[in-house]
Amino acid sequence: MMERITELETPVGVLRVTDGESTIPFDVRPNRFLDRPWKVRDDADIMVGTIDTDAKYSIYVPLADLEIGREYTISFSAGEWREICPVDFGYCNYAVIDGWVAGIGAADPDEDRSLFYSVDPLEENNGFRFRLIDKGRANAHFDVAWVKIGPYSQEDYVMAVYSWLHKRVWLADRENHPGDFCLELEEQMWKAAQNRDAASFLELVSEDAVMVCGGYRCTGREYAEIIRNFDCKSCQIDRFEAVCVTEDIVQTHYIVSVEAESDEMRDLAGRFHVTTTWRKKNGRWMAVFNMESVK
Repeated sequence: MMERITELETPVGVLRVTDGESTIPFDVRPNRFLDRPWKVRDDADIMVGTIDTDAKYSIYVPLADLEIGREYTISFSAGEWREICPVDFGYCNYAVIDGWVAGIGAADPDEDRSLFYSVDPLEENNGFRFRLIDKGRANAHFDVAWVKIGPYSQEDYVMAVYSWLHKRVWLADRENHPGDFCLELEEQMWKAAQNRDAASFLELVSEDAVMVCGGYRCTGREYAEIIRNFDCKSCQIDRFEAVCVTEDIVQTHYIVSVEAESDEMRDLAGRFHVTTTWRKKNGRWMAVFNMESVK
């Protein structure tokens, strides 16, 4: 996690949040929700390579610092920007600048009813204007990414940026492949815990979720505070199964092997049975129940 800043220098310009008069501080965190390469495929749909970058970030603007009803903007300073179409459940704009492809994305409040602010693309497509409606959530959230164009087509790099910014592109086929879909969610939940990243964890776990571990019951919000002191060197999921699938509910079971970082935290290590209930709430899939037991 980086310190709160007022501008982010990038190879594709400076990213700022403003109220029209002054800059607004924001947090920059690695976007670990979809931290995986984009698969490049040929005309026969055969994978011929991958595209990846370390420059995938989530931008968090603390709502406590904002005024209800006032308009704010988040934008890049350089380049000619375009909207990627079609875009489901949100916005994604991109630019090609000096051999780089950059993008900025935001959820659509009309689709994601958990948001407490309105969002609209700027006329130049280099960012968004947003207006606070309620302070019922901690942050306004945007995603940015950039990657150097290499051996593949420019379109491949644009689609790679699109995939990193829009989680729902990856989730689009979840009804047909619920097992793969929920396995990815479980892996991202464990990655957030391993990285002690409470914010990313709560993008996947409902704040009022029931979490049961070691005979102890707590909420998702309380568990997010626990993982700030989590000591996990590695974790591996195997024997994954989706045991119940409906339109709005998926129940999973698997075994996770956890290795602790230090001897003092050896009680966290071992092999555990885990079951999670994923529920679609306001258009988003969130964990609402999770239970672990020693194998």
